[in-house]
Amino acid sequence: MKLVKLDSAGPLLRLAAEGDITLQTLDPGRDLLRNALGPDYAKNKVLFSLEKVTYIDSSGISWLLVAHKHFVQGGGKLVLHSAPPLVEQVLRLLKMQLVLNLAADEASARALLEGPS
Repeated sequence: MKLVKLDSAGPLLRLAAEGDITLQTLDPGRDLLRNALGPDYAKNKVLFSLEKVTYIDSSGISWLLVAHKHFVQGGGKLVLHSAPPLVEQVLRLLKMQLVLNLAADEASARALLEGPS
C-alpha cells in the first residue's frame, strides 16, 4: 500500500491510499500515518480516500482500527471515504460502519468531519 498526502482543504488534511491493504503491504516497523502526516497526525481531522484501494484483508482492517483508535486518543478524527465496491463490501460485512467513520464520497466525509467529534 502506498499513502499519498493530498493538498490540504483548510484545517482538514487529505490522504489517499493506493493498492492493497494487506499483511504484505503493511510494514509493522513503520508508522505509515506518521510518515505521511507528521508526528502529531492523530490531533488532526483527516479525509482518507480509499478510492484507489484494490483489496483489503483482515490485517488491513486491523490497521484501520488501530489508526482510528489513535485518532480518538489524539483528539482528531479520521473519516474513510470513496471505497470501491469490493472494499466497501468487506467493511460492511464486518460492520465496520459501527466503529469507523465511513462515508460514500469526499463531500459526505467532509460533512462528517465538520460535525461533532
